[in-house]
Amino acid sequence: MLICLFLCHTVSTVYLSFTGILNTHTGKHNPNNVISILSVQRRRRRENRQRRQRTTFTSDQTLKLELEYARTDNVSRHRRFEFAGKLQLTESQIKIWFQNRRAKDKRIEKAQIDHTLR
Repeated sequence: MLICLFLCHTVSTVYLSFTGILNTHTGKHNPNNVISILSVQRRRRRENRQRRQRTTFTSDQTLKLELEYARTDNVSRHRRFEFAGKLQLTESQIKIWFQNRRAKDKRIEKAQIDHTLR
């Protein structure tokens, strides 16, 4: 057990000093280096992943979605299901489109309020 602890400690010390996390002169670790190394590892992991293709809505799909949004800014699950069939989209795509459209309205409204206050 003691040998295992010593070996684990030695391996981790070598790794930490090699990566720049542990200062071998003082024996203390630098938390800034830990964060930067973790973010580099995360970035590498993300770079290897294939990004999902962005959905491009046709003008017909956008028109129908906008007309529905003008009628009501929230769409029921049943209506989403109907729309998905008609527009050849998934329910998730329709749900996200409505979320983004509400966010756009909110952004426009905030910009108008900011403009009137100036």
